[in-house]
Amino acid sequence: MVSEDKSLSERMSHESLRMTSPVMHMRRTAMQDTEIAGQKIAKDEKVIMWYGAANRDPSVFPNPDVFDMTRDNVEKHVAFGHGVHRCLGNRIAQMQLNMAYERILDRFPNIHWTGKQKIEPIILVHAISSLKVNLYGKDAKRPTKVAVPR
Repeated sequence: MVSEDKSLSERMSHESLRMTSPVMHMRRTAMQDTEIAGQKIAKDEKVIMWYGAANRDPSVFPNPDVFDMTRDNVEKHVAFGHGVHRCLGNRIAQMQLNMAYERILDRFPNIHWTGKQKIEPIILVHAISSLKVNLYGKDAKRPTKVAVPR
């Protein structure tokens, strides 16, 4: 789909970020007594915001566990934070991700995720230390090199 229409790479990168936020959580301290969705929070109480939970809120993203880059609100994820706490580098990161997807798909249009990956046990960030793919398609073999006479 994206390999045929590169204009979809931005939507794909947004949906990828929504599904797997790079930052797992952030902690804040309540400045005053407040209440959020019926939950009372006392002044000076620590609150943890789980980005993955927010990005899979079914009231915001219908069928949240389904990768769907055609969502009307695909760019509304909070993978880079929100408001004054939004990551300053979010636009550069988004641009780099779009370009990486486009270049990878240019070179390997049949790339296929094997399902094999290793996630490091780091509580703050979603750290994938190994991600195995088949560059030539599902169950495909690497093309054989053939000597070309000069």
